[in-house]
Amino acid sequence: MSRFVAKHLQPRQKAWNNATQNRIAATTSMLSAMKVIKMLGFQHNLTHRIRELRNKELWAASKLRWVMVYYNASGLSQALEKLNFHA
Repeated sequence: MSRFVAKHLQPRQKAWNNATQNRIAATTSMLSAMKVIKMLGFQHNLTHRIRELRNKELWAASKLRWVMVYYNASGLSQALEKLNFHA
């Protein structure tokens, strides 16, 4: 199990961080140009784009969370095995 976690943890954490940074950069960019965006009527399109980026971020985060679930389950099962051997 720890091989699985070691193999998948870093790439999934990196994907989640990249997704978060992309969303934050897009949000910052949108907020800095809000006056122009509203004058041109792009707020709905850009809001939709930010929502899409947030959904991608949550998807990447869920993949990382599942790796952490495997890691914690593996640690718990090892601890339970030790308890059974000492009982």
